[in-house]
Amino acid sequence: MILEARSVLFQRGEKQILQDVSVQFDRPELIGLIGPNGAGKSTLMKLLAGVLPCDGLITLGGRALQTIPAPLLAQHIAYLPQERTVHWALNCQEIVALGRTPYHPGLFRGPVREDDQAIETAMAYMDVHAFKDRVFKTLSGGEQARVLIARVLAQETAFILADEPTNGLDPAHQIGLMQLFRRFVTDQQKIILVSLHDLALASRWCDRIILLNKGSIAADGDVADVMTKTQIGSVYGVSTAQLIIGERPLITPVDLLKQ
Repeated sequence: MILEARSVLFQRGEKQILQDVSVQFDRPELIGLIGPNGAGKSTLMKLLAGVLPCDGLITLGGRALQTIPAPLLAQHIAYLPQERTVHWALNCQEIVALGRTPYHPGLFRGPVREDDQAIETAMAYMDVHAFKDRVFKTLSGGEQARVLIARVLAQETAFILADEPTNGLDPAHQIGLMQLFRRFVTDQQKIILVSLHDLALASRWCDRIILLNKGSIAADGDVADVMTKTQIGSVYGVSTAQLIIGERPLITPVDLLKQ
């Protein structure tokens, strides 16, 4: 199944957030969405998830997103927003179980056996069993992030759209999450789009990089072609250094470029 945006525009008030964005996701990949603050990364994520309407066309399997019922769309696309606000006094296991609601639309019922297995597996992946009975709001920011990622994993979709999922995680859990995403791409043939501020994580783990700048796609391709010194310097205003680990590059910012 293909998720595609064609000539997408989005405006908020007088401000143009995205302009003429076209992008396609058609094969299992871990895709890093990078760009400076205000580039439009979160907005693009919301549009691809069907959370916001837009001008232009976004399709899933050739069908316009706005024509797909929300529960059916959520069986194909799981979306993890930056915001971690939960308005109910739910414990962590109940939060993760919300990932199964698209499969039981309009029906108030407890989880069936398949749901229990998906919830258990997702919690194990994210190492959150130790506080499964604690109220979500009592957790630290990093613990909350892991629970919300587990909710997305429990949804068991072909597409995962994760907006800055590594924020608030310690280095071990950041690397563990990126390794997990890589495993899902390889073993379960998922398509995962993850927005990242950490250029090292993006270059180290992603198959493909989409570089957004000022609401437009500045580059889209593999790490070596997109994350060049010239291109990163132009968009971010920083110099970079590169290491090769195995056969993969690791690119990290070093200093501000002189204006």
